Order: sequence, then C-alpha cells, then structure tokens
Amino acid sequence: MDLTPIFITGIIFCALYKTIELFVRRRERIMLIEKINPETSGNIDVSKISGLLNPASDSRFTALKWGMLAVGLGAGLFISSMIIIDTPMLRDMWQTRTSLIGSLTLLGGGLGLVIAFIIEMAIRKSENKSKSEE
Repeated sequence: MDLTPIFITGIIFCALYKTIELFVRRRERIMLIEKINPETSGNIDVSKISGLLNPASDSRFTALKWGMLAVGLGAGLFISSMIIIDTPMLRDMWQTRTSLIGSLTLLGGGLGLVIAFIIEMAIRKSENKSKSEE
C-alpha cells in the first residue's frame, strides 16, 4: 500500500495550519503592543507580557489524553481483529479488512479522546466547585 498521498496531504494541512496560526499570533502580539500605553511603559511587568505572548498549556491532563488515546486505539484494533477472525469471508477480502481495521482503530481513538475530555471537564468542574465553596 502506497502511503505517499497520505503523507503529502498531512504535510500540506500541517503547513496550512501553521501558516494561519502564525498570522493569528502576530495579530495578537500587535494588539498587546497597542494596549501598552507609552506613559506607563516604565511600570510594565515583563513576565506578565511574556505569559500572554506565549501561554503555557495545561499539561496536567496530558497523560490522561495519551492513555485514553492508546486504550481507544487498542480497543479498536482488538474489536476489528475479533470481527475478522469470526468472519471467514473477510479473511480473503484485503480492502474490506484494511478499511475495517483503520475505521475501527480511528473510531476507538476518537472515543478515547472524547472520554478523556469528559473526565477532564468533570475534574475541572469539581475543582472549580471546591474553590468557590472556600
């Protein structure tokens, strides 16, 4: 199976995304510079500005996201292999078998990420509730 078109498409979409992100970030930086008043330029906290220019992502849930993605991909592969083993006519149909494996793998990975998102939102909601009660 030739994967060249898939890689070329991925590279094109990645380059397009990064180009759009570059222009959006540039516009954000220009707006921040315009907000700085020349009269108060001596009292600017550089750490706050650098935090606004390059915000740190919340990396607390990175392991949860990767773990749920791996579980979902594994579940999709497992289910597709069980379907292929139980269905003798799929063993000979190469295109149907590969599309079944790919679709169930991606479906499982997507479901894993959705479940990770739901868990993350529930944790954040409980944290916000406990902060508001204090």
